[in-house]
Amino acid sequence: MKTTRQQPDIRTQPAKTRLLLCLAMVFTLGTAPTAMAGENSSLEELVRIGLEQNSEIIAARSRLSEATEKIRQAGVLPDPRLGVEYFLQPVETRTGPQEASISLNQSIPWPARLSLDKQLKKHDADITGTFLTTIQLGVISRIKEAYIEYGYLGQAHKITGQILELMNYLEGIARTNYSSGKASYTDVLKIQIEIAKLENKQQSLDDNTMPVRVRINSLLGVDRNLARRQPETLPEIVLGPREEEIFTLARQYSPKILAGRYKINRSRTGLDIADQGFYPDFNVSVKTIFTGDAEFGDPPDSGRNPVIAGLSVNLPLFYDRRNSAIAEKQASIGTARSELEQTLNSLDTDIELTLFRYREAERQLNLYRDNLLPKVHQELEVALEAFQSGEYSILELIDAEKNWLNFELARIRAQADMAIQVARLEELAGTTLTDWDRNS
Repeated sequence: MKTTRQQPDIRTQPAKTRLLLCLAMVFTLGTAPTAMAGENSSLEELVRIGLEQNSEIIAARSRLSEATEKIRQAGVLPDPRLGVEYFLQPVETRTGPQEASISLNQSIPWPARLSLDKQLKKHDADITGTFLTTIQLGVISRIKEAYIEYGYLGQAHKITGQILELMNYLEGIARTNYSSGKASYTDVLKIQIEIAKLENKQQSLDDNTMPVRVRINSLLGVDRNLARRQPETLPEIVLGPREEEIFTLARQYSPKILAGRYKINRSRTGLDIADQGFYPDFNVSVKTIFTGDAEFGDPPDSGRNPVIAGLSVNLPLFYDRRNSAIAEKQASIGTARSELEQTLNSLDTDIELTLFRYREAERQLNLYRDNLLPKVHQELEVALEAFQSGEYSILELIDAEKNWLNFELARIRAQADMAIQVARLEELAGTTLTDWDRNS
């Protein structure tokens, strides 16, 4: 809005120079580093620490180790049984009294059953391995999201601080104008209201920084109160592969899809084991009886210990129970297939929704960075020139500053959201989709 009232004498050359310097700081704030004491680790280093020290990952590794050790225990013959008998009343025979016996028994399952049991444990280990991968991908994604959010809060705090510094300078101008009777007290109040809003925004950003820092430290498995520098710049993360390729990559690398396939294979192996129930198990035994010397006469086998070899099998006669076990495993295969189909559908839905959010953030970034911010930058320059020439009031200059602040915050928010959505897509796809080290 144009104004015809005479502007005060505060627009001297030093005042002009200071105002121009303040505006220059605002326009170049994105390149200034953030000064903050504490750890200063790259995103790559944070991910490495998280994979090594995160308690959830450590627990998942232990579960995988547990499942792996069970493979070694499967596919092995059961322990033989040693039996000892002592006859409380010796049995008199022609060759002498039988006083005690010792036997050894070995159970031998149907030959294919041991290998199938071992295969079943391998499937269990494969499924547990996909669970570990899922946990790792989730931790990596959450570290990246927290890192980006931490950087966004730092950038937003820096931008708001620069604008606040400029507003404080303009408040001094307004107070000078009011003291000389060249401005109304409404101008002073208007600026003070804006200063209060900016201070409240800065405080809110400070309050949000602490929980994000605690979240990063918790994900890394370090002291939650460890001070940590905020990233000096926000990474410009863009998707590498085309959107339609992400669905293909997810079917190839997603641990949830792999787990579904392993569960189908496990159910098939369980069906093979149930089918083995129609075949008998064997038991081989050997026994010897300790015999004393004959008390009467001199028989040729006097005192000889007889040795007895035995073979027994179980008789799988109750087919109804075995048929029911087969039906159970067939149903298990159907369940695993349905669960895999549901996982595929859910994964496609999640990827599509995340891609939509990525595209929306990308549109917002392009809108503010390439279209609105250059225009509002030009508007701010015009407002400054008009203010210096007396055509604009302080309040009109403040409005131009507010537009620039809001648009700049929207730009970095969209830039952060793009990176966050890429991190979530990587978790869904099970693989890296961009070069974070180069862009961060």
